[in-house]
Amino acid sequence: ARFLFLLFGLVKQHIDSFNYFINVEIKKIMKANEKVTSDADPMWYLKYLNIYVGTPDVEESFNVTRPVSPHEVLMFAFFIFSFNLPACSLLMPIMLRSSNCVLTGKTPAEFAKLNECPLDPGGYFIVKGVEKVILIQEQLSKNRIIVEADRKGTVGASVTSSTHEKKSRTNLVVKQGRFYLRHNTLSEDIPIAIIFKAMGVESDQEIVQMIGTEEHVMAAFAPSLEECQKAQIFTQMQALKYIGNKVRRQRMWGGPKKTKMEEARELLASTILTHVLVKEFNFRAKCIYTAVMVRRVILAQGENKVDDRDYYGNKRLELAGQLLSLLFEDLFKKFNSELKKIADQVIPKQRAAQFDVVKHMRQDQITNGMVNAISTGNWSLKRFKMDRQGVTQVLSRLSYISALGMMTRISSQFEKTRKVSGPRSLQPSQWGMLCPSDTPEGEACGLVKNLALMTHITTDMEDGPIIKLASNLGVEDVNLLCGEELSYPNVFLVFLNGILLYGFSPFFHEEFVLLDKIPQFVVWFICTLIIFLAKIFLGDTLMFRLFFFLHTGTIGYNQRNRIDTLMYLLAYPQKPMVKTKTIELIDFEKLPAGQNATVAVMSYSGYDIEDALVLNKASLDRGFGRCLVYKNAKCTLKRYTNQTFDKVMGPMLDAATRKPIWRHEILDADGICSPGMSNCMFSCGQMLLMYAMIWGYFISFLLLNRPLISFFPARISTTGLYVCHYCKSSCHVSSLRIPYACKLLFQELQSMNIIPRLKLAKYNE
Repeated sequence: ARFLFLLFGLVKQHIDSFNYFINVEIKKIMKANEKVTSDADPMWYLKYLNIYVGTPDVEESFNVTRPVSPHEVLMFAFFIFSFNLPACSLLMPIMLRSSNCVLTGKTPAEFAKLNECPLDPGGYFIVKGVEKVILIQEQLSKNRIIVEADRKGTVGASVTSSTHEKKSRTNLVVKQGRFYLRHNTLSEDIPIAIIFKAMGVESDQEIVQMIGTEEHVMAAFAPSLEECQKAQIFTQMQALKYIGNKVRRQRMWGGPKKTKMEEARELLASTILTHVLVKEFNFRAKCIYTAVMVRRVILAQGENKVDDRDYYGNKRLELAGQLLSLLFEDLFKKFNSELKKIADQVIPKQRAAQFDVVKHMRQDQITNGMVNAISTGNWSLKRFKMDRQGVTQVLSRLSYISALGMMTRISSQFEKTRKVSGPRSLQPSQWGMLCPSDTPEGEACGLVKNLALMTHITTDMEDGPIIKLASNLGVEDVNLLCGEELSYPNVFLVFLNGILLYGFSPFFHEEFVLLDKIPQFVVWFICTLIIFLAKIFLGDTLMFRLFFFLHTGTIGYNQRNRIDTLMYLLAYPQKPMVKTKTIELIDFEKLPAGQNATVAVMSYSGYDIEDALVLNKASLDRGFGRCLVYKNAKCTLKRYTNQTFDKVMGPMLDAATRKPIWRHEILDADGICSPGMSNCMFSCGQMLLMYAMIWGYFISFLLLNRPLISFFPARISTTGLYVCHYCKSSCHVSSLRIPYACKLLFQELQSMNIIPRLKLAKYNE
């Protein structure tokens, strides 16, 4: 288990998913949309030959770029981006620790040079100076047959098909004992027997053999065959003509017109059950897939066994790569459609120069779409009817553990306002995959979950190696089986990414293995295993410990060099005296969280103080639980059209004294104000706050830093006329340059019969 954890880690699924997207998936999307044609000129076309993602860099000036590290991006609010087409360079954020990140393959010493923490897991983005993480999205599996019952109790099946070219949903419904196929491109439901005949299966006997030869199966499907007979449809041509009359017409500009039969054949091949490929209008695989859908519905009607939507085998977890793939595909298609519109408008006009479409490629369209989606968390894809909010969140930097918790958080698409217990409750199928304790309270309870410590999510990969492996294990091609063999009890169907490929008969016997001892880190998440007390397993204690460790501690080796909007650092973090395996695996001792408080309490009158918290005032005064709060202030550096740009510089020096001018006295050499400096006077409310702080704690520090150093100085001119009443002499009366607030403070203190006395040392002592 330790070897597997060190091999995969906690965020490997995010990084692998993004690597697959930038190395493989993005090329497939370009290949599916590689050609842009024009209706005005059939001879003109635009074809993409290659697309690749480069290394992250930043543009310093016009056409001058340099490599950039994540620390610089976080400080100066750049974008980490790189994305290139051969004719056009576009921008795309890069995930930290991915294959194209500058941190990949670096040693701890190289991390220190880049001001980065080697324990940081990566797997997030930096957009506009803010760390953003794409949460794992939980949804129903695509390209999978789901058998379910509607509100009236009628059983039906549905398949959500998803490919690079199209995405559609196909439904198999039952009306009065007859089966119909429903799709949004059809004006009405089509009898399923007509669908079979339109796909080339004209024999009723062959249709029945593909679905099943059992008596109850044939009896359930017989009314559908009778309806096809009443419609007088016996051949494939008649079925295609029938479906062509039911296809909804779409307004298409240009191009040759197709007959209704051609439209119906194209609809069956490329729109209905899109994920099942059809080559040269050979519908054999799609016929078998449709027959499996009908058979599953018939079997579910008899035994009343429908699929459970909450069963985790019917769920899929979308990672950053899949979500960015959908976003990029939508933006890339919009990019091509706008180029097509421009070509249709410009080509018919008389032009002296040849039309160059590269000049009309907007480089900011795809960039702004991806940056805005990651920064706001809104995934709005009208093409796919997808509208999600909260896909991305700001990476929690309250502690090292909280950052790891954000990287393994799962967000469900179920509405939080609906009071339904099914999606919120624990499922037996979630055992070993999700943590049963790490979930928030309130309306998001059960909808926001976390992965277990040893959970690993597989990412996309090529189908070829899996097909070869299945063939070597004895799986046969489903096209080699006749229709009746598909329903044999000893024949099992094999689906690969939703596509029915093979059938096989098992030659092994069943064995039962009992796991007597299961490691705890297989089930629980990190935060619940930091301190585990044997024989004490209270739910409230577990939840309290979980959320306690999420909100206190250190965040990394580079926490003093980070510029976060708001950062909390525990002044004296402590590591637990009793270690667990989880502590060693996640390097919790190197970045500890929390403090160990020991309180001795004597019971009095039987009062129960189990849930109370007793704090010692002296311990608080000496630093127990002290937290340092860091805030930042941002300044925008603009770049102008005349090739000039803003730059942060140090203070201007006086030509005579070679000291900063009085306007820049509060600035350091790097152009940033010194710690504790302010550029304004005290208001009345601030003075009252100052009084409260003085009478509370830190009197000497506040008198030195705030009134004497940090605010506008005021010169007090003195002459020999002034006499010190204490020593009866004017020799020791000096000219002081003190802040204005200090002058007011002294006057207020004198009115309260508190006389401040300042002892001045000579400059040579």
